[in-house]
Amino acid sequence: MPAIPIVLDNIVFSLQKAGGASVYWRQIEEGIDRDDRFNLTILERREAQANTVRQRLKISKGSTLIESNDSPLRWAQFAPVASPVPDAIFHSSCYRVSKTAGITNITTVYDFIWQHYIKGVNRAVHMAQIRHAVKRSQALICISESTRRDMEEFIPESRGRLTRVIPLAYDADSYRYVERERKPQVAFIGARTGYKNFPLAVEAASLCPDVTLVIMGAGLTDEEKAFVEERIPGRWRSLIYPSSEEVCRIFSESIALLYLSDYEGFGIPVLEGMASGVPVIAQPKSSIPEVAGAAGVLLDDVRPQSVAAAISELKENSALFSQQVSTGLERSRAFTWKRTIEETASFYKEIHEEFGV
Repeated sequence: MPAIPIVLDNIVFSLQKAGGASVYWRQIEEGIDRDDRFNLTILERREAQANTVRQRLKISKGSTLIESNDSPLRWAQFAPVASPVPDAIFHSSCYRVSKTAGITNITTVYDFIWQHYIKGVNRAVHMAQIRHAVKRSQALICISESTRRDMEEFIPESRGRLTRVIPLAYDADSYRYVERERKPQVAFIGARTGYKNFPLAVEAASLCPDVTLVIMGAGLTDEEKAFVEERIPGRWRSLIYPSSEEVCRIFSESIALLYLSDYEGFGIPVLEGMASGVPVIAQPKSSIPEVAGAAGVLLDDVRPQSVAAAISELKENSALFSQQVSTGLERSRAFTWKRTIEETASFYKEIHEEFGV
């Protein structure tokens, strides 16, 4: 049987310096490159090389890489793409579709943060792009059932379209459990925008007088520093963009990861935390229950008092703590990039058979 022609569009590497979508796309690209059932062509703009995930991408000489910077990035981000390969499956990393006749388009839908939390022109522009890509695609991949539900609510035209929910995974080489002495600390990682509920984490820590809050991600603003110092004076520290290995070490030394977000398209840090051996305190909202399952400490009533109570129980109840660590480790093993790649490749084959490209 001839190899199935696949065109993968690397636009996400030009739009991000790093990020979950970049990690996902690198895994898909390397996996399809290794699979003899496919004939892979890659489209890429030259500024993609600045992306730190792209710098680790390893592609064999058997795949074709086509570079182009024919138009400004912000125009290219939204413009339809001419496929260099006829009768191929075209899969973009970030909501672009091919305008070439005979092409079968696939779109991966990540989340609907723009619809839920952004207002004004930015929301209108980005939602229009997602809607256009979904409507022009013959097949869709959603990274969680939560994202699929959102898609069908906000883009009714997606209902009945050939769709697969294919979960993401985590870097098992960087996040692995090493038994370490636990410190009286809890961790917060990632963005601190409104729906991430950073102030809630700080307030919860303030109710645990002997617990330190370790904040990982971008540096705190002066306003954030003032707030944290007021609520938990001397009981916090900030690590600016620590390495994956450093994050894993912090997790494995902590009582809990406070991942109190109201919304996630998937929530990779939940997996990273569980794989590192830290119980995850979170809300049963959006995709979080899909990822955490019974291994998460999921609180329906999320207030500083209830989060603080969960921290204290994990700290004082060694049997409960050990159980949460064990179930978290077991849960994380179900989410591998090998699985993500295999399910994506299987979907490509199904699409090839369905649409005859």
